[in-house]
Amino acid sequence: MKKILIASILTVAGFFVFSAFAYAQTPTPIKLQIVQPTGALTNLNTILTAAIQLIIIVAGLIAFVFLLLGGIKWISSGGDKGQVEAARNQIIQALIGLVVVFAAWGIINLVQQITGVCLGFGCELILPKFQ
Repeated sequence: MKKILIASILTVAGFFVFSAFAYAQTPTPIKLQIVQPTGALTNLNTILTAAIQLIIIVAGLIAFVFLLLGGIKWISSGGDKGQVEAARNQIIQALIGLVVVFAAWGIINLVQQITGVCLGFGCELILPKFQ
């Protein structure tokens, strides 16, 4: 019991001595210089353009994944009429989703071409500035 007590006291004392030496040294000052990275999203126009493009891409990918899952369900249905019908409905709904996504993309591009107003595809979205 005495050996454990002595070892504990020496351990704690050693810790305090070591930490006193570690903190006694004068630290060198660190110079932190923050530089704005190139290509950073710095304005709302760039952020909205990227968000519109990201939404269209993600919606298309989700519809495509549901199309694949419907095909896998159809293959693995084993001829059960209920499962085949459910898989066929999922494939039809995924195709409708893909058509809607591509139609939205096409309408955005058509409106951009006809009106000359940028909506975020192929040009930078310009928002009005309020003063």
